[in-house]
Amino acid sequence: TLPGSGTRTDEADRGTDAGRARTIEARFSVLRGDGGDAKIAGLVAVFHDITDLKRLEQVRKDFVANASHELKTPVAAILGASETLLDGATKDPVAGPRFLDVIGRHATRLAALVDDLLDLSRLEARAGEAMSEVLPADALSRAASPFRESAAAKRIDLRIADVSEGTGV
Repeated sequence: TLPGSGTRTDEADRGTDAGRARTIEARFSVLRGDGGDAKIAGLVAVFHDITDLKRLEQVRKDFVANASHELKTPVAAILGASETLLDGATKDPVAGPRFLDVIGRHATRLAALVDDLLDLSRLEARAGEAMSEVLPADALSRAASPFRESAAAKRIDLRIADVSEGTGV
């Protein structure tokens, strides 16, 4: 049985692609008849392969974990060297310069990591700008186009309703 009205979204791993599981998001909306009667006039189902989005999400999680580790290492080395210097290693003519060198190398590494993170952030921001706006009616029309002939052969009336701005599809 179908619930009253509205939209339901489900997500599941289905099928494989060269041995890899695919993640499909399915959105279902019940269409009610005109005049507000409770009779079900139809159902709209949209299936979207979100495998790449899920993979990207995992890559991001892995990246954050790796970046955190990469940032912790130079910070720990700088802290350790500075504490050693503060504890009196500055008076040692051999150890003092060695610990200052450790601080300098790791500070340089830290600066390079931060620059890399900023570069990635700028690239990602530009990638988001490249997305274009898709109007719901145009998208629905293009999506239905390949099915029109098959639907007509089965005497199925395939129509795209007028979708106004701000209407959820």
